[in-house]
Amino acid sequence: MNMNKNFSMEKVLRALGSIIMAFFLWMVATFTTDPQRTLRINELDIHYLNLNEALVFDEGEKKVNIKLYGPTTAISRVSRVNLTAVADLSGITKSGEYTIEVYILGLPDGVTLSDISTKYTLVKLGAYTQKVLNSKAETSGTPAGGYALTSFECEELSVSISGSDSFTSLVKSVKATCPLEGRKADFSETIPLYAYDENGGRVENVTLNPAQVTVSAKVGLIKTLPLHIVTSGDCAPGYYISSITLSSDKVKVVGSESVLSTLEALNTKPIDLSGIDTSTDVKVTVDTPEGVSLYSSGSYKAHIAVTEAFSKNYVLTDITIQNTPEGFSCTIIEAPEVTLT
Repeated sequence: MNMNKNFSMEKVLRALGSIIMAFFLWMVATFTTDPQRTLRINELDIHYLNLNEALVFDEGEKKVNIKLYGPTTAISRVSRVNLTAVADLSGITKSGEYTIEVYILGLPDGVTLSDISTKYTLVKLGAYTQKVLNSKAETSGTPAGGYALTSFECEELSVSISGSDSFTSLVKSVKATCPLEGRKADFSETIPLYAYDENGGRVENVTLNPAQVTVSAKVGLIKTLPLHIVTSGDCAPGYYISSITLSSDKVKVVGSESVLSTLEALNTKPIDLSGIDTSTDVKVTVDTPEGVSLYSSGSYKAHIAVTEAFSKNYVLTDITIQNTPEGFSCTIIEAPEVTLT
């Protein structure tokens, strides 16, 4: 009876030893032929799922770093494009701050997540709101040397601004900025719109619809031309114009090269002298042809000098007669009288 017990125990120990030896050999084979290794993947985008339609994502981690562990054959099957970091927002119906767990999906069999930089992320959710403002446009910079902007137009749009109330409430204007640097010709193009706060700072994290606006501008060549005076009418009886002097006898204009190449000078619009009996200063308007405009908005003036006319009669007594034909004589019967004014 005792021999049977010893024999049975021996069989158990042999079987147990075989199992341990098999496990050891398996471990040796595994770590020799398919060793364990780690793999780091950085800046994996976090996807926030199941956000309530009445809420908007305000703040939270955008990326996560992970470390994976597993056999070499399994690690080799890991593809970044198949991995997804997710945070489930299901059940959240009010704005506020929430701590949400981050999960990694798409791990191949045999691969485990050994480390993650952000296991729980703090997210801030805001209430979705929408407002409408009219768009504006402005320019920045200057055209190329010798050129100037002659006109700038922008379509005015009603722009919808949507997003979290913590951001949409900051928006006070929507505008586009059109760069003019180096421009030499007319243009029409589409430029982006941006939201701005009351201090002129750009507001991010809002959606604009439409997000672009079309602007058009005319850019002309600058040219300096002589300015000539044109008058109409006569001054009051007994007076005459002794001089007319312009504040500037040159004018700087802007226009297309084809038009400006035909111009050698510009005239003032007629200065009306009717009835003037005293010196005076008057505003002068430059007569610009179609397609030409003044480079600056400064005004021109003309100083009109008026002098009173005088007259006096003179009797000519000292008269010398010359070149009398041969055979003729000449006698002054009555001394002539002249009037100088």
